[in-house]
Amino acid sequence: MIQYRVKGLSCANCAKNLEEEIQKLEYGENAKLNFQSSKLYVNEEINMAKVKKILASDGAYIEEENKSEISLTGDH
Repeated sequence: MIQYRVKGLSCANCAKNLEEEIQKLEYGENAKLNFQSSKLYVNEEINMAKVKKILASDGAYIEEENKSEISLTGDH
């Protein structure tokens, strides 16, 4: 998984809707968008151009310099 910091999220409900749209993308089924922390977790295989377009539909965007790879282990 790759973690990104997201700016411009308007509300928690909007973030949830954006998360659901991202999860519909190929490799997006495990995507998580956390409104509280402003962090997006996605599979490294996902099409980021499509993710950015979904985020932009709500005025949100990825802060590019805050990308980091993380390892998620265990059950969620």
